[in-house]
Amino acid sequence: MNVEAIGTGAAPAEDTKLAKAAGDFEALLLSELLKPLQESASLSDEPDAATGTAMGMAGEQFAQAIARRGGLGVGRLVLEALNKPAR
Repeated sequence: MNVEAIGTGAAPAEDTKLAKAAGDFEALLLSELLKPLQESASLSDEPDAATGTAMGMAGEQFAQAIARRGGLGVGRLVLEALNKPAR
């Protein structure tokens, strides 16, 4: 599910900002979850700095792509929580 499809009842510009923040948060979370996978998939025992940088950037892009497609649903849950009226 796309997080932009869920509104909070706020102004449209604020809904867009909240949806982007929720998506960015999910991408960051996914990036952190994927780090051990990247480390275990090392191509050599001692990768150079360029390889490490490239793998890190690739992991971030992969996480962002997953988050844009709905990811784990964390972004959606964040927006739903923000949409609930305060008690």
